[in-house]
Amino acid sequence: MRYRFLVLIVALCVPFSLSGQTSLPCFSSEIREPQPLIVDTCRPTPTIIKTYEPFIQVYRVRHLDLKEQGLEIEVLEEEMKPENLSVVPFEVSRLEIQKGKIGDLYVEYYIYTFRIINPKKGDYKIPKIRFRWIVKEVGRKDTEVRVRETETIEVPVRYNTTITKDPDLSIRDEIDLGSYRKILITLRALFAIIILCSAFLVFSAIKSQKRRKAEKIEERKREEKEEENPLPSRINRQEFVRSLDLFLQSDRSTLSETEVLDKLFGLVRAFILNEVKELSWTHTAKEIYDHISVKVSGERKPILLELSSRLRLYERDMGVDEFSLLGRLSLDFEVPTLKGLAKRLAWYNLAAFKIKKLIVKLKALLERRKK
Repeated sequence: MRYRFLVLIVALCVPFSLSGQTSLPCFSSEIREPQPLIVDTCRPTPTIIKTYEPFIQVYRVRHLDLKEQGLEIEVLEEEMKPENLSVVPFEVSRLEIQKGKIGDLYVEYYIYTFRIINPKKGDYKIPKIRFRWIVKEVGRKDTEVRVRETETIEVPVRYNTTITKDPDLSIRDEIDLGSYRKILITLRALFAIIILCSAFLVFSAIKSQKRRKAEKIEERKREEKEEENPLPSRINRQEFVRSLDLFLQSDRSTLSETEVLDKLFGLVRAFILNEVKELSWTHTAKEIYDHISVKVSGERKPILLELSSRLRLYERDMGVDEFSLLGRLSLDFEVPTLKGLAKRLAWYNLAAFKIKKLIVKLKALLERRKK
């Protein structure tokens, strides 16, 4: 167990990304000694900003799962809120936190929205931010633990102010510009070509849109047919995992982010409706979440709640490209997370989880009797 812990610490010290070709490059600060928690500083989006233009700065927190040792790591999120940060000359207007897990590593994204107002343009740096965290016993709520700190890296940004000087209009018209007849004919010909090409592109887009609409109608009919004959739970999970793998391996270069989210929304929704027979295609994502939170019980409830919560996120982010979920996180992270949640619904995994909970309760009862 001790060697496994050391290997996990070494893994934390290695630069890490959620996918092989991530669009979110992150860098770790200098590590002087092994730590169970690492904070990576990601590149801002965009790197060149204007006056009061919002830009995104992401910090990725990675820490170990120490539950086998009876411990847990907790980041003090209250101290990471915008009102508690000092990042002069910048200001923080928003914070969003996203959490996930890969193997024995917990991954948390702290997504800040920054702005700046300053008449002087040039290169600025976002100051270092201190992440405060603690290591405590599982379930312990007292505050008598040592608070530790991990600093981020300073982030350089290029600031271009929109404030300009008054133009000098004292210009003398002493230049002979000559005749532009040939240039005018050429421009008219180019304009005609552009109009023809635009018409062709519009026609192609309309035709493609009609084809996609027909495909969606056909897919809806197939989904309604599947609703009438719901799949067994085991086959439903297998089909869900297979569909996610095929979508991840497919060519998505022609799809917009909204179309990617729509595809994930359809897959997750169909999976949930097969698992919860009382639901139908007429229910919205919020109604699905509310039904599960009230009507479903047992070990399946937290897993189905997590899936329905992600369903609400997909529905919310459709058409919002700037601050959407997949605009910052790779699809290679989202798909394995969905597959992991689906596999946890297998009866043997649910039984193992229930037995584990029973063992924990028995241990707690024995300890109370000994005292």
